[in-house]
Amino acid sequence: MRKLPVFRSAGEVFSGVTRHFFELVRVAAAPLLLMVALAVAGIFIFMQSALGEWYMQILRMIAEPEQVPGPPPFTFVTFVGILIYFLIYLGLFAAAAVRWHRFVLFGEKPGAGTPSLGGGLDLGYFMVILKLFFAVIFAAIPVWGAMAVVAGFGVRAPGAVTLFGGIAIFVLFILLVMLIARISLALPDSAVGGGGSLGAMFDRSKGNGWRLIGYHLLIALGLTLVSFIYSMVLGLLPLEPTQGNIPVFLIVLVLLNIPLQLFTSMIGVTSLSVAYREIVGLPGGHEGEATVAEPTPGL
Repeated sequence: MRKLPVFRSAGEVFSGVTRHFFELVRVAAAPLLLMVALAVAGIFIFMQSALGEWYMQILRMIAEPEQVPGPPPFTFVTFVGILIYFLIYLGLFAAAAVRWHRFVLFGEKPGAGTPSLGGGLDLGYFMVILKLFFAVIFAAIPVWGAMAVVAGFGVRAPGAVTLFGGIAIFVLFILLVMLIARISLALPDSAVGGGGSLGAMFDRSKGNGWRLIGYHLLIALGLTLVSFIYSMVLGLLPLEPTQGNIPVFLIVLVLLNIPLQLFTSMIGVTSLSVAYREIVGLPGGHEGEATVAEPTPGL
């Protein structure tokens, strides 16, 4: 049973993505360009809708907060449109993630066996994302149930019941996070041509639950620091919405945030790749030995 080397792997993720940022952009250029185009088109469509008109009124509002108009009704057509938009965007992200996983784990460059856009690997990865989503929703039911029970008893008999209930909720939450960390390895497994089985990844990651929690916590802390610094830099730019430039302002804001969004997404995908390599191993005999300093071609 292999153990994830937490600190070395977290360091490898950040150093690898930083050094290979532009290579990671190139290997997923097609889906990334489509994602940007979809985001810009989404802004234009949004600004033409009733919801967009309401949002523009909010930005232009000079009156007191209580005089802000209420939002328009949320219709079924709006819901379907947002859902379709989200699924298309998620599909494009799946295509980009597949190429990032394969670059990190195999060193796969554009034109060197890269799967066709929208092919079987992309579709399989998309389906694994959906499976993960529904699995997490189902697994979170005990946490929600415990919160409802504790809230109910807390009103009637606060004190010890609330304390022990809070401890129980915390334990259930940690178990849920551990479950998510373990079954998320199905994503890189799908990208490298595996079955993407949640159950198989849960079994293969046995003994690494706490290590995975610590590993992803380190990754999250690092990304928080990067986001804070990036936000401070953007805050220095003279960007303010005015009555005539709101659509342009929103598009500029989206474009300026692309580098941070790319870096964050690359870190997330690479962290799963490295954890998969170390815990599960790769096809072709590579076992991801934790003692090897440079075990992946891409990083």
